[in-house]
Amino acid sequence: MSHPDSLRHLSPTRAGARHATALLLFAALAVLLTWPLAARLRTHVPGTALDDNAMFLWNFWWLRHSLADPAAGFFTTSIVFYPNSVDLVLHSHSLLNAFAGATVFGRAPLPVALNLTLLVGCALNGFVAYILALRVSRHWRASVVAGAFFAACPIFTVHLFGHFNYYTAWPLVGFVVAWLHAMERPSWRSAVLAGAVLAAVAYADYYYFVYALVFALLVVVSRIVEIDLGPRRSRVTRVDWVLLALAAIAIALTVLVWSSGGGVWQIGPLRVSLRTGTNLRAVATALLLWWAWRRRTWTINARWGQSSARPPARLLGFTAAACALFMAPILVHAVALWRAGQYVTQTYLWRSAPGGIDVAGAVAGNPFNPLWGVWVRRVYDTLGMDTFNDPLWLGVVPLVLVLTRRDWMAASAARRWLLLTLAFLVWALGPFLTVFGVNTGLPLPQILLRYVPVVSNARIPAHAAVMVCLGVAVLLAFAIATSRRLRSPAAIACVLLVVVIDLLSAPFPLTPLDHPPLYDRLAALPPGAVLDVPTGIRDGFGPEGVFDASVLYFQTIHEHPIATGYIARLPPAVRQRYDSSRTMLTLFRLSSGNEPAAASVDPAAARQELSEDWHIRYVIVHERAASVAVRRFIEGMGLRVLDRDASRTVYAIE
Repeated sequence: MSHPDSLRHLSPTRAGARHATALLLFAALAVLLTWPLAARLRTHVPGTALDDNAMFLWNFWWLRHSLADPAAGFFTTSIVFYPNSVDLVLHSHSLLNAFAGATVFGRAPLPVALNLTLLVGCALNGFVAYILALRVSRHWRASVVAGAFFAACPIFTVHLFGHFNYYTAWPLVGFVVAWLHAMERPSWRSAVLAGAVLAAVAYADYYYFVYALVFALLVVVSRIVEIDLGPRRSRVTRVDWVLLALAAIAIALTVLVWSSGGGVWQIGPLRVSLRTGTNLRAVATALLLWWAWRRRTWTINARWGQSSARPPARLLGFTAAACALFMAPILVHAVALWRAGQYVTQTYLWRSAPGGIDVAGAVAGNPFNPLWGVWVRRVYDTLGMDTFNDPLWLGVVPLVLVLTRRDWMAASAARRWLLLTLAFLVWALGPFLTVFGVNTGLPLPQILLRYVPVVSNARIPAHAAVMVCLGVAVLLAFAIATSRRLRSPAAIACVLLVVVIDLLSAPFPLTPLDHPPLYDRLAALPPGAVLDVPTGIRDGFGPEGVFDASVLYFQTIHEHPIATGYIARLPPAVRQRYDSSRTMLTLFRLSSGNEPAAASVDPAAARQELSEDWHIRYVIVHERAASVAVRRFIEGMGLRVLDRDASRTVYAIE
């Protein structure tokens, strides 16, 4: 396929100039999409309050601390949950960004380093997606639009509220590029490069590492078993009418059960229970999907590929070896954690698995758009959809171009990308199909992934939408490249403008970073651990007691160890120590509002335990957040007041 916008006919200098132009465009787009972050690098972080964003700010500080202290390790620390040693290999450490913040931006203040990595990450999300689209479509302007679409997708807006590890998607896209290159031009160099990029994905985020592995596996399978789309004749048959009739009956019974409350019937030895209509909804949905499958105009063809098209075993071996070598620090700690019985994963029942995205998210609109987002959010609220889970809005122009035009499907690469996109879409839909706020009860393949090692720990299916957006970006490039009406630069510029306006989520909410002088004075005091009250511990599965994430931010100022903390996965042994401490449990319960808990521990004994068993030297009571009961308990210990401001009192345990 040859296009006027192809870079093949250009000299290396002109091709490099076009890449540089694209990079500048994506840098400007990053500023626009995150505005006004670029104007408040020192004083604010993205988000509406200090929560998960404070944890990632702490990640940057912790890595700087680790690099400055030869005795400190990257994946173990006692600076939180002091004096316990906690393993951070399962933590959302965002090590790739944190390392950049400690080296490239090492001289910058901590908030500036964090915000700059987010801006650079946004620009690279678009630029690397542009490189991928250019590789497969070979159309420069179409690839620019594809990269802008990917960078502006609302799923990244959601992650910018605090889950900064998911905001950094460019290593994942970089692996897709490297793996496709290795498959097309197999050599030990391309394999090592793919393995190194795959390891970089692991240092960026665990979920994205899993998606990279699954993508690589799907590409390999597509070479061994050639799967392609082919046209078919579509005509109505008796089977189609029977399927529609049975679906109508199931829907009618569902409405009857919903309106009457259902019941239980005994038919001979058979007991029939219809109380919720979930099974009837599942049957109706399955019948309708079967009908829609029969009515499709394209069919999937699978056949064994030629042996020459199969990936060489050496390629897979070199890739795996390079990845394992670069991932050695993570792998060593993960194996040690597993052997010690401290590997933490989620547990849930059949129907209590985390839900996926709602199909309505693809048609409801952009809930964060500054012009019409308020109306879209009302639709979300009406349907009971989660704004931070379901915004799979792909934009009007991409949907129209990809769904209504079929010229792009003439390319076999485009058809393969369509199948890959559909595979990840099914994953993102979750364990049960949800349509416009209604759980149809139809089980989907994702429900079985919890039984697959490694993959099972990527427990939130909605995060797989990043690969759906990437696939749509590539298909969008194909659609523009093959469109006769979008040949002119002006037409493509209009498409780019509409895509950006549609997906725009600026101005983005920012949280100011307070810097009370009290913490500077605390930093000057002798070494010793700090306990903040109200208090609690927290990991990705929930809190125990009350833990305010701003404590992590304030620790980056006073730099003392803290007796509690927040990490993604807290080892069971550490949690057990808190559960076996009467003083800590009392403080957790009092912090949560359980006042009768104070009667079980004598304040003097509590002071002794905090000093001797937990080695706590300073207690900070946050007066506005602490209840009367927890303040009285702390005052009953007879601690000495060291410092005070309008919101906090610092005590010393002597």
